Amino acid sequence: MKFIILDHYYDIFLRAFYNDKRDIFRDAYDVQLRQLMDQCFGTADFYSENLKLLGHEAEDIVINCEPLQKQWAKEHGIKVNTHKPKIVIRRRKGVPVPSLRFNKDWLRLVVLAQIKTTRPDVLYVQDPWSFYNLGLLKEVRPYVKLLVCQHASTLPPADYFKGFDLVVSSLPNQIEFFRSQGLKSEYLAIGFEPRVLKILGEVKQQYQVVHIGGYKGVHEARADLLEKVARACEIQFWGYGIENLPPGSPIREQFNGEAWALDMYRTKAASRITLTFHSTASGVYANNMSLFETTGVGSLLLTDNKKNLGDLFEIGKEVIAYENADDCIEKIRYYLDHENERAAIAANGQKRTLKEHTYFHRMQQLLDILKKYL
Repeated sequence: MKFIILDHYYDIFLRAFYNDKRDIFRDAYDVQLRQLMDQCFGTADFYSENLKLLGHEAEDIVINCEPLQKQWAKEHGIKVNTHKPKIVIRRRKGVPVPSLRFNKDWLRLVVLAQIKTTRPDVLYVQDPWSFYNLGLLKEVRPYVKLLVCQHASTLPPADYFKGFDLVVSSLPNQIEFFRSQGLKSEYLAIGFEPRVLKILGEVKQQYQVVHIGGYKGVHEARADLLEKVARACEIQFWGYGIENLPPGSPIREQFNGEAWALDMYRTKAASRITLTFHSTASGVYANNMSLFETTGVGSLLLTDNKKNLGDLFEIGKEVIAYENADDCIEKIRYYLDHENERAAIAANGQKRTLKEHTYFHRMQQLLDILKKYL
């Protein structure tokens, strides 16, 4: 089969990437894409590379990476107008106020041209929000056999999914929702890419406890717990949305800035314990990338307990779960004082992830799912 994996990256990460690699703007599309994928942001090329290992054709498109998309357009003789603004009317307190909005329609045209060029059997959309907002659903239909999206975060209106043949999710409660809306939906868990370990090499442990994540939107609920724990334990924090926290927050006092992609993996690998707390979108289910990133790099995972956590890992032997802030504090202190137990559980967690939760395993599972719909 032939796949296109269509993704959307955080703008803040893309800015950091291109600011750090200013000369990359001059490079060919394939060179830029390779360097971007090598950062291992999000799911990077973890789907496509493992699909290739399984005998399929696959390519990645980062739908909102403007320098990359401009370069593809240039190499394929497509002229894009990225500068011409248009006047839009916004209302502020009922008063119409004109403002300028810069043209983004060129992004839609380039993505559509990429899909027309490849004509994949499966178009796999990692971010239905951006795909829907570009108005691509109806336009790509003639060039794609199966249109699939993945979603496991805050739900947009159900209309966002109506044009897809299949919605894949790592959240069981969302699968129930999609099916209740008359959509076909299947479960596929998140995973870990072992290639990250080769890229990182040997990492020396230098932190006791770390937390890496967001502090705004669906992540705001975690701040209260983390602040209480941080007042009792030494925790190093990285992430984004720190401006949403009050000036006296202990998270601010131990905040080290952003940690994206390989920096995130490296920080977790350098920590004895990695603390995680699910966003509100997860509900009662264990479902975040940190579960597999943390265990994959060999740090001890300390996570809030969830209904299906035991289906993924053996609690107490491969990962540690806490019930509330006080329980979290107690377990941090215990495992920092009992290094042999901590190291054994971290090693067991890594072994389980590498044995059952890699993206090679996930792509085998995805292929089994897709066979039912093609």
